[in-house]
Amino acid sequence: MFSELKALLVKPIVPQLIAVGFIILIVWQIGVGMISVIFRDKSMSSTMTPPLINGVTVNQDSTISSITTPFFGEYVPASLNDATIKQSMLNLNVVGIIFAEREQDSKVIISTASGNEEAYQVGDSLPGGVVIKRITPQGVLVSRHGVIESLSLPKNELIFEPPAKPLMKE
Repeated sequence: MFSELKALLVKPIVPQLIAVGFIILIVWQIGVGMISVIFRDKSMSSTMTPPLINGVTVNQDSTISSITTPFFGEYVPASLNDATIKQSMLNLNVVGIIFAEREQDSKVIISTASGNEEAYQVGDSLPGGVVIKRITPQGVLVSRHGVIESLSLPKNELIFEPPAKPLMKE
């Protein structure tokens, strides 16, 4: 059987027929695609219903968001010193940080534009649609629309008054 197939394929006409068949198939596929685009019924697009899988409606938005989710997770730098991290322009201020060795035990106190102060931890959502990704001793790394930004703890210089002069000389 294989010898007959080999003898048939050796003939010069067979590869040419296969190539012509592939070309006809490609042209046919392009034609069908163009016809479906040209003669598409515009009224059908407004009456389309979401697909049903096993009797359950599939939410296409969640399917698309799961496809665009990073496969290996989101990169979060270890510190605020990374040059690629920009300072967040959100109207949020870091008031204080309670830093712990275990990341899930760290807390940050953030003040909003209205003056409300609340304590947050990694994974919490802040006003403005941002999520806390990491808490460091210097500040907080947040994710806004998939972009990592930083909220820094303000470094207020400590000003000490000189020692008081004695009231009486000895």
